[in-house]
Amino acid sequence: MNHMPTSLVKQIENVRRQMQRRKILAASCRALAVLLVSVLALASLDRALGFQDPVGRSLLTLAAIAAAMIIGRRWIQAAICCKVSSLEVAHRAEQNYPRFRDLVTSALQFSSQTQNDPWAGSLVLRKAIVLQATSAAKEIAWRQLAPRKPLQKAARSLVGVLLFLLFVAWWTPHGLSTGFLRLVNPLSAVDWPRQDDLQFIDAPTKIAAGNDLNLSIQNTRGPLPEDAQVHFRVWKNDRWKLQTEPVPTTDDIGTISRHDVRETLEIRATGGDHQTMPWHKVEVVPPPRIEELNMVAHPPAYIHTPPRFWSRTTPLLAGSRLEIRGITDQPMDRMALRHDNGQEFMATLNETGREFNLETPPLQPSMSGVLSISMTTQEGVSTQAKQQFLLEVVPDQPPEVALFKPTENRLTLIPEASLPIVIEARDNIQLKSIELVIRDKGAKPQTERLTTLWKSPDYEPDSPTNYVKHQVKRVVVEWTPASYSFQPGAQLEVFARTRDFQSTESRSDRTLHISIVSEDEFRRVFGQAVDPLADKLPENENQGEGNQDHQTTRSSSDSPSQSNSQQPGSTPGQSTSTVVTKNGKRTLAAAGDLVRDLWGSLPDRQQQQILQPLSKDFLPQYAQEIEEYYRALADPDRQDRELP
Repeated sequence: MNHMPTSLVKQIENVRRQMQRRKILAASCRALAVLLVSVLALASLDRALGFQDPVGRSLLTLAAIAAAMIIGRRWIQAAICCKVSSLEVAHRAEQNYPRFRDLVTSALQFSSQTQNDPWAGSLVLRKAIVLQATSAAKEIAWRQLAPRKPLQKAARSLVGVLLFLLFVAWWTPHGLSTGFLRLVNPLSAVDWPRQDDLQFIDAPTKIAAGNDLNLSIQNTRGPLPEDAQVHFRVWKNDRWKLQTEPVPTTDDIGTISRHDVRETLEIRATGGDHQTMPWHKVEVVPPPRIEELNMVAHPPAYIHTPPRFWSRTTPLLAGSRLEIRGITDQPMDRMALRHDNGQEFMATLNETGREFNLETPPLQPSMSGVLSISMTTQEGVSTQAKQQFLLEVVPDQPPEVALFKPTENRLTLIPEASLPIVIEARDNIQLKSIELVIRDKGAKPQTERLTTLWKSPDYEPDSPTNYVKHQVKRVVVEWTPASYSFQPGAQLEVFARTRDFQSTESRSDRTLHISIVSEDEFRRVFGQAVDPLADKLPENENQGEGNQDHQTTRSSSDSPSQSNSQQPGSTPGQSTSTVVTKNGKRTLAAAGDLVRDLWGSLPDRQQQQILQPLSKDFLPQYAQEIEEYYRALADPDRQDRELP
């Protein structure tokens, strides 16, 4: 049998290919839409669960691959393998044109049979049906036979999914890319974007056993969330033992401490939307130790003494330097001497890192406090040495000096007089010298004489390790003006001066003002001192006559013996005891007689007034003797014993 006309066959074949393409496109759109939705669902699951370990992320990646394989097999492979046949096209044409029912399919079947096929039936009939189908094919719109709705429906689904992805990309572009990258490469370090990003600041990986673990937490994207926490876990008894502590959120950086850490642990922080921080391991290792330690104190240069070992608690003189040498049990990367006020002095390490040399600058009193040694090993383990030192820096204060004797500031001396002088000096460290300074203000030009009363040969510490000592030195000297060849008329200023080993000097607060007089002038001054006795004589005699009945008065009406004893020139009613003068001046003998007769009749108040100038103008020992002499005169029994 002849084949169907070429035009009909081509039209059917074209429709078949078109239907096949649309079928594959529709399956692809559906598969792609379902795959995108699956990937988005897996990424959302990853975000919700917050997988950080590679295992969990790898499972999600495997799930995405499995979904893609199932979807590809379910739609794309089925569309490719199940091809559209010409018979399906003929059935499609008959469905759209019912009047050609079974015509196109019969013609298509007859055209495929041979002419001599015994089972095909009448050849004439078959040819007639083929010609009839060819004629009817002209009325069929073949281009409209390929169905569009499945492809349009699949395309709309794909477009909807793509529009949703575009919205997600606009809303969180980094989140969409992060989810895709995490699914594609589960071993990457890509993490989900968060509003909060908690991080430890310089969290250690190793700490020394027994030290405190101090952690600082910050949020790189803003303030710390209120629910910030630090989680600690320790592997004990074949399981994790978990502890959680809240983080203070008063500042942008939260701090938390774990005291006396003895076991290796893991830490992490959570808060806000950051709940997926990986665990950070902190390994506990044995602390480094100082096996050998030598401390040497270098005193200030002005002491002129060699360095000596320091006993850790011995006070040090200001200006001293402290040198510390030692050996550690393991190599160090950094060592420093730390003061409790925050100061640090770095140590010098040798090539092995075990031997160190640490030297401070000149110490000042403000540096008193507690010293400790901080150590950091080459593995990054930081700790503080067990050795601590109490540092007491003593300032070298100026010395002090005082004149204890004589107690009077103004004195009158003859050149041959001997003046006891007592000087006491003190210093919180050690005295170097004590001097007596004498200035002759009457000399022109004014002269100054210096006498060294005491001098320390050298600085002498109390002990081999102690450079600080408190010293008090008392000097007693008998000072004589004649030994300095001072002549009468000299006006002297005498004071004490002392120095310490820092060459700081001080002088006494009191200055002695000494007048050097001749012996005659001394007697004259002494006579002037007893003049008030003669001035009080008439007044006290009259008081004695009126107020004391037992006292015998001396007058012109007394006995002849009494009358004869009056001195020439006396008048009745006047005292017969007068002041004997020589050349118009009272003599010491006359003053003595006057004192013997009248001192006892003076009231106590007037006696003190008379004694006061004596204690000011004469030496203390002279004033004391005169006072004893006068008081002996007031004794009623003075005639029965010898006066001083």
